[in-house]
Amino acid sequence: MNKTGLLQLIGYILNWGFFGILGMQVYVYYLAFPKDSARKKALVYILLILEAAHTIIFTSSAFNIFATGFGDAAVLDRVDLLWSSVPVMSGLVIITDCARDSGIRGAEVYYASRIASFSYAEKKYLSGLVTTLAVLQFGGAIALGVQTKNAILYSRLIGSGPLITSTIWQSSSLGCNLIIAVCMLSSILRNILKARPLVPHKTAIKFTLQYRNISSLNTPAASRTLLISGLGIVVATACVLYTSEIHSDFEEEDNQIHGLYTRGSKYFDVLSSSGSIAYRPTIPGIRRYDTVQVDSNSPSEDRLSEIHVPFSPTLTLATFLVLDGHNGGKLAHKLRDTLPTSVLLSIADVYSKYAEMEDMGGPGRNPGELPNPRPSSEALDEAIKSAFNTVDYLIVHGGAMKALGLDKDAYDALQKDNSDTSTTTSPASSSRTRLEAFREVALANEGSCALMAVYNSDERSLRLALTGDSRAVFGRRVQSNDGKFVYEAEQLTMDQNATNTEEAARLHAEHPDEPDILKNNRVLGWGPARAFGDGVMKWSRAVQRQLNLRVLGDRPRETCKTPPYFTAEPIITVKEKIEKGDFVVLATDGLWDCLTSEEVVGLVGMWLHKNGIRENLDTQKEVLVAPPPRHSIDDFFEDPRITLIRHLEASAQARTIKINEQPEQSVKPSELPVIFPEGYKDKTGMYKYWRTEKKFVCQDQDTNVASHLARNALGGADADLRDTLMEISPPRSRRFRDDISIIVVFFD
Repeated sequence: MNKTGLLQLIGYILNWGFFGILGMQVYVYYLAFPKDSARKKALVYILLILEAAHTIIFTSSAFNIFATGFGDAAVLDRVDLLWSSVPVMSGLVIITDCARDSGIRGAEVYYASRIASFSYAEKKYLSGLVTTLAVLQFGGAIALGVQTKNAILYSRLIGSGPLITSTIWQSSSLGCNLIIAVCMLSSILRNILKARPLVPHKTAIKFTLQYRNISSLNTPAASRTLLISGLGIVVATACVLYTSEIHSDFEEEDNQIHGLYTRGSKYFDVLSSSGSIAYRPTIPGIRRYDTVQVDSNSPSEDRLSEIHVPFSPTLTLATFLVLDGHNGGKLAHKLRDTLPTSVLLSIADVYSKYAEMEDMGGPGRNPGELPNPRPSSEALDEAIKSAFNTVDYLIVHGGAMKALGLDKDAYDALQKDNSDTSTTTSPASSSRTRLEAFREVALANEGSCALMAVYNSDERSLRLALTGDSRAVFGRRVQSNDGKFVYEAEQLTMDQNATNTEEAARLHAEHPDEPDILKNNRVLGWGPARAFGDGVMKWSRAVQRQLNLRVLGDRPRETCKTPPYFTAEPIITVKEKIEKGDFVVLATDGLWDCLTSEEVVGLVGMWLHKNGIRENLDTQKEVLVAPPPRHSIDDFFEDPRITLIRHLEASAQARTIKINEQPEQSVKPSELPVIFPEGYKDKTGMYKYWRTEKKFVCQDQDTNVASHLARNALGGADADLRDTLMEISPPRSRRFRDDISIIVVFFD
């Protein structure tokens, strides 16, 4: 990822340099040719406007990566608006530069023709060839722009389609510029060989204008140019059609890139190639991690995040975050951008304090040796809890404090008042508009569960922090009594909802006079018992009454008598001594509504048995590890020859799969390679709600294990059910399935 960011930063800097050069050229043109026609001036200034828009989009992307998205490696993979800037706008600039005849006067040739007279003017076919190539590259640029926009992420630009369109675009634009350069060089050399002095500046201008007025659309040469241009347009159109979804079946999956909003029978085929991502990170101890998001809400309220930071030569901390929003997705989006950084900074403070304590403890290191602090588990837990609580306090109470215009003491007094008769006023409310006040509490009106895994590469430990009802499950390959290899499933977190006995005890202890606080397996009608945001479950009744009067807040609920009920403080668990071949699954409750923890671990084991690689450790123990991702972000920065070979191999493999396609064998839950505990019972309800028996499949196109899990959560072997579920549009879809977001981390 370091080289990815460095290359992008260099590109942004160079783009500004080129824009500066163009600005100088346009300024020289403005001074030298004030009497040019309006059409010619328009050509030059339109080119400048296009390049200015191109630079603005580039600068916006740079700000998103290196400012607002700093520290988030995933932001490097997002397309954003660059689909319009890089292929489409660049192609438009090139066709403006290169097209010369047929009524189009290219800026590049236009400037070149003013420098010296062209002795190759009689070779009209060259202008037609340049025009054809210009139109062809523009067609390729448009096709690549469409593919890039639909891909959403650069890592999804996989397959022969983007490779072909990119090749057409780049090679055609290169051909245009080569022809122009050769012709210009040829003209200069001819003048030198003939010992003829270069045409003086004014004479060159006069010759240029005369030469430009010779051609007409009525001349035979112009007719030939138009014919060739028409041929170029036909070829460009064919290029676009070729890269669409109507050609050969075995390439349909590669080119049908529609992101996460494709519905119907092809949804999971598209999901396997474009809606899920396998990363090959540079994190010691982590082999790869796979992610997927299947939306039910529109837009999805879930968010995923991964950030890793090297603390020392031996220690890297990596955070994997799964966010399940409700009542909107803005809070989850905000937490994705702020919570990992806050946690890592809080942990860094702990390491700094322990490093200082180590220095004060006397000579324990050699001169020049870096400190190696090892904070206690309790100190790390408190650091994570502090970060969670601080972020939530700023969102919920900090926002309400600003909205009501109260200082901290006045707000704290109001927060302790659960009566409906409070007369506390807001002294600063007159200086704040209702809209401004509402914006301060907008995030607190939404809610989000959060599950964060913090991996310590030095200790090979995993620290789980859960607020809400998402879940983390750990899997390890073991040998059973009959000699077969199966997987042990260990649930690392406990869902924080009304069925959790510890959460029920906490709520009853804090609200002893409310016997109906837990009813119908819900907390006053809510699913989770802990969450970020959800101000109505945290603000006192007095605060809610003031917000209702001033900023269109909700009225205090009759059932919420003594808030706060919710807290964002996480429950933390630790998994130590992680071994090679182990894996962990982090997912929102949309997955666990459909599958049990054991089924999920068994499905990952099923996928590994089909796709994994066997390795022998020094201890003579055999492990089954995940294969390297077929495609990842780093593939964009390797040797292009290797990338081309991979594309060819993938294409050949796709053909083989199509020819030798066999019906997928379905597997019952009891047949999964996993150990079911004694007294095991499937308590999930969605398959029963769908009136379908659970049967699972492992399909060839699911090279991403996260999409494999999502496929089996939503119908499994019952393709008809799966297609029907994906055909249902929101908001009705929420009756049958929730948003599903999954991260699967494989350890090395």
